[in-house]
Amino acid sequence: MLAPLETVVRLARLQERGLSPEVAVEIMKPLEIEAVQITAGENQRTAEQFAGTLFLAIGAIMSVYVITVMNSQFVFQGVLEEKVSRVVEVMAGAVRPWEMMAGKILGLGGLGLTQYVLMIAAWLAGNVLSRRIVEVPTQSVSLRIAALIIVFTLLSYVLNATLMAALGATVSRMEDGQTVIAPVMMLMVVPMFMLTPVMSDPNGTAAVVLSFIPFFTPIIMLLRVIVGDVPAWQVGLSIGLLVVTTALATWMSGRVYRAALLTFGTRPTIKQLWQYLRTG
Repeated sequence: MLAPLETVVRLARLQERGLSPEVAVEIMKPLEIEAVQITAGENQRTAEQFAGTLFLAIGAIMSVYVITVMNSQFVFQGVLEEKVSRVVEVMAGAVRPWEMMAGKILGLGGLGLTQYVLMIAAWLAGNVLSRRIVEVPTQSVSLRIAALIIVFTLLSYVLNATLMAALGATVSRMEDGQTVIAPVMMLMVVPMFMLTPVMSDPNGTAAVVLSFIPFFTPIIMLLRVIVGDVPAWQVGLSIGLLVVTTALATWMSGRVYRAALLTFGTRPTIKQLWQYLRTG
């Protein structure tokens, strides 16, 4: 920033060289640089608009992640507690195994829906506060993004909850619980470590491939759609793969759940899980 006296001197020198006062003032204006995010489409975002988009993306991703992780673990704990306490033996005489499994998933899914509504309310309140306090221009949630959030949340929850229910039915001791569900928990956590690379290049090879892996789709594809321009066929294909995987996982988990629910013994092995799947 030039001092007032230095500015006056420079303007006087420019006028001595034959420049009009208006042109001299225009030349002396400070350089203003505006950061713009360049996307594959025609739309471009300023730095402020990108901050709003990032706020939207993080809120959407965390809502899907938290609902999926929390409630699927509730399903596992519920099934395990009923089996360890032998309550399941009494319940098995009144309802079928698949009804017990479906009831557990749907009941805790209803709890998750209540939590989700509260999270969305807090998220919207955060949008308003960020606009008023820190002056971050928040991005409005389009109908397309809202629909994708709902679809990915439901499918992600059902996929992981069915797996957790099946694993819970195979465990006979509380001490073995965390060890058994560790692989599924790792699948849930991995996408959260890929957020930065995906945001840096939403249409890069790594981002595209990861978004087609059903266990990663709800997080990675949702992030790509919010921060970038994703072809409609990629979104449709990722949802299709997720639906097929969820249906297959539900069928397999149902067989394991039915075969393992009334069995007690040591921690299950891969061989035992395969036997449950065949006999279920």
